[in-house]
Amino acid sequence: MSGKRLRPRILFINHWARSLGGAEYSLIDILKAASVKARVGLVTSEQGALVDSLKTNSVHHLVVPCASGILSVKRDRLAIGLLRRWWSVVGFFRYVIGVAAVVHRLQPDCIHANVPKSHMTLFCLLLMGYRGAAVVHMRELFPRGSLAYNLYRIFSRLRQIRVIAISQAVRDRLPPELKRKATVVYNGVYIPEFCEKKEIVGPIRFLYLGRIVPWKGCHRLIEVFGNLRKKLPPDAATLRLVGATSYWECTYRTDLEALIKQSSLEELVVMEDKTDNPYDVLKHHHVLCLPSDDEPFGRVAVEAQGCGLPVIGFSGGGLTEIIINGETGRLIPRGDMEGFAAAMANFVHHPGLISEQGKNGYHRAEMLFNREIQVPAILSYLFRQISPEPQSTLL
Repeated sequence: MSGKRLRPRILFINHWARSLGGAEYSLIDILKAASVKARVGLVTSEQGALVDSLKTNSVHHLVVPCASGILSVKRDRLAIGLLRRWWSVVGFFRYVIGVAAVVHRLQPDCIHANVPKSHMTLFCLLLMGYRGAAVVHMRELFPRGSLAYNLYRIFSRLRQIRVIAISQAVRDRLPPELKRKATVVYNGVYIPEFCEKKEIVGPIRFLYLGRIVPWKGCHRLIEVFGNLRKKLPPDAATLRLVGATSYWECTYRTDLEALIKQSSLEELVVMEDKTDNPYDVLKHHHVLCLPSDDEPFGRVAVEAQGCGLPVIGFSGGGLTEIIINGETGRLIPRGDMEGFAAAMANFVHHPGLISEQGKNGYHRAEMLFNREIQVPAILSYLFRQISPEPQSTLL
């Protein structure tokens, strides 16, 4: 290669494509914006909704298959999972070799890795000789001392690595060397035109929106609502849980349905499959409840604020950067289920707070988490990493 390219080449790696989560929704916005200014490629290990959402954009997509057993390796049991499924590890390295062939053919000036398995792929590419810009988008909170944390600490010594952290909480939990290389850029979401809540008539409609998986605390929210119902008039409040049980055992969802029935909540608590339009769901509810302990960011909290909903969540992770306690919702000490129930009850007893705090949350989301601001900031960061004379050869 010689000379400076008119349009830089950026290759994005996202291991998953079948199901859309917060990481994928964020990536879609980045890809669409990047394809206007750069030649953009996307590597995934599968076809799916992520790819389908980009068909009208000039994003060159390639599938490099990966051993399916790697899906079964959970981050909280990483060491045991890798030992038990060693053949999947071998399959993963075959996948890396396939991605390396793509890199050799496309010669990108910058590679952006969006999720942990993509991060590991990028680290391997660097060890194999990739010399271009390398950006890791950190969206996770790994416990200090865990195998995942130590793997990132080892690879943080790679000179080219730069990091986008989706919250200050994520940056603070990185190994020291990665933390020094990290810049915080919040996820950006679509913020619709503000529509003030009318006077509330009827029950307060509480909502959980997100993946129906154990670490999101859905079972705890049902238990909290069951206890809350005993202290309120029968028709004072309802709860709706909306989301898919993706990349997890479906028995968890079955257990939740049984818990709803055992608690005699069938008429007040509804559980539904995922939605492709979260704003259509949000606008028909009053308060968003997020009972997870340690959200790296909390994309749905910002989407809720964009619809004028106050948010109740635990004081940990990225939620402390989204929710201002008493102004845009309530932050509850981690694990304080009675406090969570009290916060829900407070909105039932004082429904005027919903409009007041919802309006405050909307203006905060519009100012700090608007994709019209954050996505250009991410692109600007990526372009700054590209050297004037690209040298992205894979040896």
